[in-house]
Amino acid sequence: MKHSQHIARIIAITGLAASALALSGAMHIQPPTAPVTRAPVQNCHAAQSGVDRGRFRGPTEQAAKSAWNFSVVASVGPSYAKWNKARNADVTCGHDGKRLKTWTCTATAEPCDDGPPNPTPTPTPTPQPACYPSISIEGADTKLQSGAQTQSIHAWRGQVAQYGAIYQDWNKAQGKDITCRHNGLGPLQRRWRCVATGKPCK
Repeated sequence: MKHSQHIARIIAITGLAASALALSGAMHIQPPTAPVTRAPVQNCHAAQSGVDRGRFRGPTEQAAKSAWNFSVVASVGPSYAKWNKARNADVTCGHDGKRLKTWTCTATAEPCDDGPPNPTPTPTPTPQPACYPSISIEGADTKLQSGAQTQSIHAWRGQVAQYGAIYQDWNKAQGKDITCRHNGLGPLQRRWRCVATGKPCK
């Protein structure tokens, strides 16, 4: 009797193990996936080179890299002058074959900078003043005083053009004044000149 119970217990345990194995196969259990580490985005420029000459190869290689740094700073900026971040970096050296060798090394690489490029800052426009300092200018001479006044205003507008058309309106000028004089001759030979003065305002 005890022997029969022992056999039944073994069969039950075997059945449970088989069920567990079948269940694990149906679930397709897979090992956890390691997180993907992405390399930082790089902004790179065209390859540049630095050259140097010296008696010993090691120091000459370093000097060539320094020459590369100076070239990169001058052309694309100091943030790219990082040899350890450069792409396709290479240093080639050779000597002249003489007993006291002179080494020539050339460092070539594409200068790169991590992260997105720095946007070019948009310059903030300088606000224009309501008025500029007063301007006085003499116009062309004419036979009539009224004509000389018109000529002086025309000359004033021409001078104010440097500030923009919005300031050329004589009617908006502040502190306006027109002074006129003539050459002192008789009515037939008299010529008038006027000076227009005013602060150009918008």
